[in-house]
Amino acid sequence: MQLPCYTCVLCQNNIEELVLHIFLYCPFSKHCWNLIGLQVDDNMIGYQTLESFKLQLAQPFFMEVIVIMSWIATIQRCKGIFREEFSRVIYRAKAKYHPTISSWFQFVL
Repeated sequence: MQLPCYTCVLCQNNIEELVLHIFLYCPFSKHCWNLIGLQVDDNMIGYQTLESFKLQLAQPFFMEVIVIMSWIATIQRCKGIFREEFSRVIYRAKAKYHPTISSWFQFVL
C-alpha cells in the first residue's frame, strides 16, 4: 500500500504527520488530553510536555495514562489511514457475503 501523502489524518490542518504532532499538538490529540484534564502547552517541546503531564496528573500511574492516550491517538490514526483499504476487502469476498461484510465494517470502522 502506498500512502498518498504524509499529512495528519486526524486533523484538517494539512500538517506533516510527525510524532509530536500526532501525540501532542494535533487538535484531536489536544481534545483527548483535555478530556482527562491535561493541558498541552504549544510553547513546550515534547519532553517538557510529558513532564507537565506528570505534574498535572500528580499520580504514580501518570505514565500509564500517557501511554493509553497515545494508544488512542494511534488507533484513530490507523482507522483514518486504513478505512479505505479495509473497504476494498469486500470485493475479494463472495457476492453473497457483501452485505454482511459491509455492515461489519461499518461497526468496526
